[in-house]
Amino acid sequence: MRYSVTMKRLIFILVLALTGLSLAVAQTDSTPDVKTEPSPAPENPASNTPDTDKPTTDKPDNDKPAADKPATDKPETDKPMPQKPETELTYEPIRAGDQFIKIDLGVGKPLFFVAPEGIVGDTNMKLGGTATIGYSRFITSRVALGGEMSFSFNTTIGSNLYFYLPLTFKGTYEFVFNRVHLPLSLGAGFAFQTHNHNNYFGPIIKPELGCYYQFNPQWTIGLVTAWNCIPQWYDDSSYNRTGNILDIKAGIRYHF
Repeated sequence: MRYSVTMKRLIFILVLALTGLSLAVAQTDSTPDVKTEPSPAPENPASNTPDTDKPTTDKPDNDKPAADKPATDKPETDKPMPQKPETELTYEPIRAGDQFIKIDLGVGKPLFFVAPEGIVGDTNMKLGGTATIGYSRFITSRVALGGEMSFSFNTTIGSNLYFYLPLTFKGTYEFVFNRVHLPLSLGAGFAFQTHNHNNYFGPIIKPELGCYYQFNPQWTIGLVTAWNCIPQWYDDSSYNRTGNILDIKAGIRYHF
């Protein structure tokens, strides 16, 4: 298709017009908005001279003391820091309501008999063994009440066996020196006894002294010495005897 000269001229003029319009729009978008502000008034030459009548509050005062500045401008260093409440902790090795279970194992040495004719040192019995299990509860920080059961035996020179089983009610006062505990106890109750097919059921008194070391809050371990006083009374007083047997035992206690 061929265009006439007039048509070509119109197309050329239209292209130039579009190009100019696009350049004008681009220049308008890239030009920042400028706000017109009133021009400052000309400076008064007289303002260069010190004005003694001008209030001093218009000029910054760098020599003003820091104390006159607003409180918000200085750090709050004088405010006291919060303090933790003062508490005092007192360690109590024993408290009312504490309980323990004890187990003792050791030997029993017959010492002497008390007979109507006096003290008889020849008991005709050899060294024996003993085992004890007990429970106590502290009603104060030093006094405990409880009970225990023992299994004890001694052999005789005739190869017979003397066996006794004490059941006692026990009261204890416990001295405490740091981790060392010294319980002083007195037990009283009854003991079942048998020897060479002869049985006897009678009273027993059992004082006891222990020394324990508490190596943690739950466990104490130590040594125990107990004196078993075991009377036998008959209708014929000539047969009356009171046995005295000394127990030496190693003991352990569980506290809860």
